Amino acid sequence: MHRSILLMVSLSACATNIESLQLSIAPQVLGCPAAEVTLSPFKGVTHLAQGCGRERMMTCSPDGSQCFPMQDLKQRAAFELNCAQTSLQLTALDGDGFDVGVEGCGKRLVYQYAETAEGHYDWTPSRAHPTAREVVPISP
Repeated sequence: MHRSILLMVSLSACATNIESLQLSIAPQVLGCPAAEVTLSPFKGVTHLAQGCGRERMMTCSPDGSQCFPMQDLKQRAAFELNCAQTSLQLTALDGDGFDVGVEGCGKRLVYQYAETAEGHYDWTPSRAHPTAREVVPISP
């Protein structure tokens, strides 16, 4: 029983540390005063930072030692779907928020946040979902 309590405390401390790290870099990423920045859970270690009319997904390394902003998925998807960013809905498809479905303007795509070059990560259409290679219209 003591191990269970210790594990719960450790996980809670880790989550708090991740949120603190993300909140410490979010104002610079958003170009917004810290007092105006909020952090909302998305999935796993991924959170949505919002402030001054801007938003950015933030994530952390698996051990929680480093946190960083993710490339702007809504900006990319808005271009690829020919749809306003404000019309897009994001849905986490995995436990960490690294596989995300984007839906808007009657279309949808699936993206994965993956290493595209050594040390560089970006959103790419998911190869695990055959429909992601093309924009898929949503049937009524």
